[in-house]
Amino acid sequence: MKKTTFGILMFAVVSCGAPVAFAAPASPHESPVTRVQDDNQKKPHSASVKERTAVGKIIRAQLDAFARDDYKTAITYQSAALKKNFATPEAFRRMMKSTYPQFARYKSVTFGRDMANAEGTRLEILATVVGKDGVKVACVYQMTLENKAWRVGGVAGGAQLRTKPSIEV
Repeated sequence: MKKTTFGILMFAVVSCGAPVAFAAPASPHESPVTRVQDDNQKKPHSASVKERTAVGKIIRAQLDAFARDDYKTAITYQSAALKKNFATPEAFRRMMKSTYPQFARYKSVTFGRDMANAEGTRLEILATVVGKDGVKVACVYQMTLENKAWRVGGVAGGAQLRTKPSIEV
């Protein structure tokens, strides 16, 4: 299977048991299109309204916990595999605040396209997070179903969205 990635930072990306492929955006202004694919899985689909609603609630709940500086609660929304990366909620807090301030101090989040695997156990959803500083960042939340509850399995992205060309004319 061919893999491509966004040319942006990745944080806490943990495999959900199978390879995941990402498609890069054609331009910095285009939303990246993601595909959930693996060798055993040929028919990914858009998430159902129920899946999308459930995943959105989990993501917002974690972002709300970040905003309250409640990392003990925020870590409960992570998958079991992702929790292993942080010895304590304080270690997670330090990483988030220093590396991903827009997530740690978010003002709003909007969701874009999504894709789920055929089994309904993995789902990816595009998100734009706006920090309290007004900076927008794009990411893909990689969600996994554990014990009948959606958990954050990882997040790809977090780079500031460009609002103007980088080449001066």
